[in-house]
Amino acid sequence: MTGQSGIGVEQFRGEAFNSTLFRRIIKPARPPYEQFFHFFVLIDGRATAVFADESHELSEHAAFTFPAATAPTLSIEPGAEALLLGLSPQLLIDAIGNKAESVLLRTFAERPAIVTLDAASAETFGDLTHLARGFLKEVMLPGRGSDMAIAGYARLLMMTLWRTGDWEKPAATGHGLDVAILQRFRQLVELHFRERRSIGFYAKALGLSHDRLHAICTRTLERTPKALIQQRIMQEANLRLERSASSIQEIAGQLGFPDQTYFSHAYKRVTGISPHEYRRRATGPESRVTRAVNAEYFNWP
Repeated sequence: MTGQSGIGVEQFRGEAFNSTLFRRIIKPARPPYEQFFHFFVLIDGRATAVFADESHELSEHAAFTFPAATAPTLSIEPGAEALLLGLSPQLLIDAIGNKAESVLLRTFAERPAIVTLDAASAETFGDLTHLARGFLKEVMLPGRGSDMAIAGYARLLMMTLWRTGDWEKPAATGHGLDVAILQRFRQLVELHFRERRSIGFYAKALGLSHDRLHAICTRTLERTPKALIQQRIMQEANLRLERSASSIQEIAGQLGFPDQTYFSHAYKRVTGISPHEYRRRATGPESRVTRAVNAEYFNWP
């Protein structure tokens, strides 16, 4: 079979590039996909990924993942077979989830990554290809597939790729040590942000003083530990206001607030609007602008 087949909607995309006699040039980060996180899976043949003024040669059994900001140009050589998959920032949040491992997937999803057969066994790449084809099949379903199923495939793809590479070992000295501490802090926040823990709790768990943790956060991220935790809580609040049927009172309880009034005051103090107003906007015509606040949490290391 030759040629290209594909389908895309606002939340996801899937394209199959089958063997042809000519080279194909693709720029994935174009409307309506310019904000998408992408997987490019090269099943057979050769391809090139160009980004950040560098060219990266890919051969069969390679995968290339990249966030929206990377905006690469992909060149698929004659005879090559590849899959291009993408999901929106909202589906990426769903795919990453909010478990302990989620911090590792966030780190993985924030930067381009290339995995080749040198780093992955043939069996692992077979699993990866199977998942990628499952993602594409779900996209192609009549009715345009299920967001939940696509997020599930994306999570498994990211986990498979993350386990293949060496993504979580920052340098152990200097600035790298600060990054390692921030990654551990982020993981602790992911586990405990609903419990309304104190900064002292996190500092003790990290083996640091309160002042040391404060200094690392403000020097590296220009935000205090309290602001970072608050940012995570607000990101979760936004997600639940957008996607759940829970009442605002129920969401307040889910996030560890003593009551709806306390939650509403805290939410408005940070965002400038009430939870009720955010929910109204998130389900209305302004939703594209409103939901952009969710991406801020991804600025952590």
